[in-house]
Amino acid sequence: MTKEQNNVKEFMSKRGQLTPDKPTIPDELTRLSRARLHLEEVTELIVQGLAVGFNFELLADGKIKWDVWTLKQTPSLTEIADGVADLGFVGDGTALACGLDMEPLRAEVDSNNLSKKGYLDEHGKFIKEPGHLPPNLTPLIEAQQNAQPS
Repeated sequence: MTKEQNNVKEFMSKRGQLTPDKPTIPDELTRLSRARLHLEEVTELIVQGLAVGFNFELLADGKIKWDVWTLKQTPSLTEIADGVADLGFVGDGTALACGLDMEPLRAEVDSNNLSKKGYLDEHGKFIKEPGHLPPNLTPLIEAQQNAQPS
């Protein structure tokens, strides 16, 4: 586990939050709580840090349709830094709630992202070329599930 993930594990353990030793799907309450935390933190980053107002619609397939983007007050580097750090903390907490060691998983995702070819769309989003395969995470998760306790 990364140093950051160990810090989050200590935080969660001290507060009675479960951090299983092997990958697993958490209970309903934990899933709802983690979802709320992610949404709150990303919204805080967007509105307070980046100073962008927005409306969105959650589509049936789980994708988001963004409606209106407006620039608000002056952006704040302090709020941006806080928001990005909080997103990392919450992300690590969700991984821990699922029993995932993110170090090998991040390495696979990073390698996959660095291999992408494509282009930037009109909104500045990188669009990967057709046929690009997603990162191969399943064997890494299975290895964590099958690992013997140390």
